[in-house]
Amino acid sequence: MKKLLLSALFVLGISANTIAQAVMIDDSNAGVYDGTDVGGIDTLLEVRTKADFLASGLSQVDFELDLINDHATTTYTYNVGDYKTEDVDYYATDTANVYAFGPAELGDFFIVKNSTFWALFQNNVEFDWGVILASVLPEGMNIPSDSMSISHVTATPVTKTVPEPSLMLLMGTGLIGFGLARRKMKC
Repeated sequence: MKKLLLSALFVLGISANTIAQAVMIDDSNAGVYDGTDVGGIDTLLEVRTKADFLASGLSQVDFELDLINDHATTTYTYNVGDYKTEDVDYYATDTANVYAFGPAELGDFFIVKNSTFWALFQNNVEFDWGVILASVLPEGMNIPSDSMSISHVTATPVTKTVPEPSLMLLMGTGLIGFGLARRKMKC
């Protein structure tokens, strides 16, 4: 019985890592997007300031690439301008202090920027939507604001993820072990 319980806990633990909190747009100004499931909250990785930018001596494009590449496992060398969108509208969600913008192809990472801050996020769940927790941003980001608009968003190219075979194998092995343990208990 103890092995059965441990096997079940192991499978549940692995499964819990893949479950994300669902966030829905809850904003009458969102039009057709009101009620849309936008996935889960994306992870804030780093915030850099205008002082960081000025001290770097880099162009804005190179500064943003540097910010992304400091956290990416792949080195991005694309033209950031091709993935920059200005005056991006965002919407309130059913989760306190969480806002979503899109739909747009955001890729693995995206930067939310205003005149003072660059905030880098890892896009965790839904590549068509950016979902940000405003309380983790510096107060000067002004999210939320009366305009409900972000100065600009820069995204990385979209890469499609494929489930890792090791995770599938691990989960399958756990389920088989669970079944065998149950069968043994019946005998």
